[in-house]
Amino acid sequence: MATDDSTTEERIILATVSCIEKEGINRLTIRSIAREAGVNSAAINYYFRSKDNLVARVMVTTLDHLFEDLDEIIADPKLDLREKLTEMLDYLIDGATRYPGVTRAHFAEALNGDPGESVFARRINEILKRLTQEAGSERADKDARRERDLRLVSLFSAAILPAIMPTFYRPFSGIDFRDSRTRKRYVLSLVERFAAGM
Repeated sequence: MATDDSTTEERIILATVSCIEKEGINRLTIRSIAREAGVNSAAINYYFRSKDNLVARVMVTTLDHLFEDLDEIIADPKLDLREKLTEMLDYLIDGATRYPGVTRAHFAEALNGDPGESVFARRINEILKRLTQEAGSERADKDARRERDLRLVSLFSAAILPAIMPTFYRPFSGIDFRDSRTRKRYVLSLVERFAAGM
């Protein structure tokens, strides 16, 4: 029985992600989620008690998935810092372009309150701290640490706009970050510029 419960719960979560992508988080309804999941509305209320609880669970679940994958990249002993940064940024931009509705929902949380206090911001900042440890420069003087921190912030900031608006620069140059080759070239150029300053 527990397997059926977890399967139904997972189906509802996946259906919610799908509905967020199709309709946007502001037009999300219990009815559309139930239809997408192949369950009745009562099942959603049974498992999650409310649409708000369901959406909160989806936001946590998607962030958990993202940051588990980023943690795996950081922990990979076969990758040097440049390779880790390259994989992480490519993964972030790729995921955001494949799930723009969920990505916008995460950024909306940050934009609607104190941006530094959002769950997404806290978790990204944890990743940045781990990367500074990975760089092994904690012993550097205060100015060198500050410079390294600014470069890391600049690196991740340069990936955020293409992640949330992959076609923003298309009228100017035809660049579309949904194209994997374009994205990889862009990420490599960012990481090379970052590494040149180390």
